Amino acid sequence: REGDGHQKDPGPRRLPEMQAMFKECERLSDSSFLLIPGEEIDQFLGLPQPGKHSGHWMSLFPKPVYWTQTRTNEQPFIKTHP
Repeated sequence: REGDGHQKDPGPRRLPEMQAMFKECERLSDSSFLLIPGEEIDQFLGLPQPGKHSGHWMSLFPKPVYWTQTRTNEQPFIKTHP
């Protein structure tokens, strides 16, 4: 699936894409090759300064973590999915 990661999507588009990424990494990994799902997000770390880039960083978790950059005040910060 092509896309930009849709990090600001509240979930309907992004979460199925994340699930597909996790499943593909699992499908393509074996005992001699491990494909680790991760994502580069550079919007929230680093302080923007004139003439400087805020930097790059990767999110890597030991298990699938589904997240978005969009949350209303009424939504809990963490939600456990069955």
